[in-house]
Amino acid sequence: MFERLLPALRGGGAQVIVDRERFAAGRAVVGQMDEWQDAAAKTLLVLTPEYLASACCQHEMRRAIARDPDFRDGRVIPLRRVACPLPPEIVAGGPLHIDLTDDGAS
Repeated sequence: MFERLLPALRGGGAQVIVDRERFAAGRAVVGQMDEWQDAAAKTLLVLTPEYLASACCQHEMRRAIARDPDFRDGRVIPLRRVACPLPPEIVAGGPLHIDLTDDGAS
């Protein structure tokens, strides 16, 4: 899934933080997530069933939405990568989300 998304984001000039690439062993995962997220101008939420089932990812999503709860500043960008329902927190805010569930669509 990320083999196409990451190069596209990086090719567009985005600084992408991926846990397995940036997190340090021996440090708390949630603390590292919070540090990177606090330093970020925007948070791209790559929504998949696995993401939505993960407690760590739920934590990340709640923190991101708390920074821009009305989705007015564009700080939170929901991206549906695999078919899954949008979380209620995102539906309630009504942001335009990116849907990349069909790799064949233009």
